[in-house]
Amino acid sequence: MKNSKSKMIIKLTAAVLLLAMAFSFSACSEIDVTEETELSTVTGEHKQETRATETSVTVTPTATPSPQAEPTVETTRPSGPNPDYVNAVYVYSVWYDAVESNPVDYDSIPTKDAFALKGVFYFSTPITAFFQARLYKDDTILMTREVKMKENVTAEADFSAGLAGFGVFEPGDYYIELLYNEETVATTSIMRVT
Repeated sequence: MKNSKSKMIIKLTAAVLLLAMAFSFSACSEIDVTEETELSTVTGEHKQETRATETSVTVTPTATPSPQAEPTVETTRPSGPNPDYVNAVYVYSVWYDAVESNPVDYDSIPTKDAFALKGVFYFSTPITAFFQARLYKDDTILMTREVKMKENVTAEADFSAGLAGFGVFEPGDYYIELLYNEETVATTSIMRVT
């Protein structure tokens, strides 16, 4: 008799635990679906994305659980990553060949071939942010442009001499500075135009 009571208590406990797990899983699934729906509504995109860095969820439980009770979900989107975070995930920069779009193994280029200068900045994790890139010639700002990153690990700062009204870049020492929130994140090495 005592053994059958123990078995009955164990079975009841297992059933209660299974129901609790099912309810918890169901509640989590509802939160995720609501979060995805609100994100696509907020961004106006049809693609549904969920990223812990883009969304914070606050669930307010109701006083008495009922099948029709819905959790309250608040969604917020940060304006961009923290500058300290951007500096922490920055890895290095390289010059790219404007025609082949590959890293270069040289540090000077003849003027006749200097119709574009391209610096690429690498990050260790995908980020979404707006940067400003400045092209310097002999320590003087020659050109600026905005660089937008969306869940990417590279920021490409491509400067075309033709778009600036030059045929090619004149001889001098060039480098690119990448800024985030008006603070320098990185600077390329010198590319000498000869």
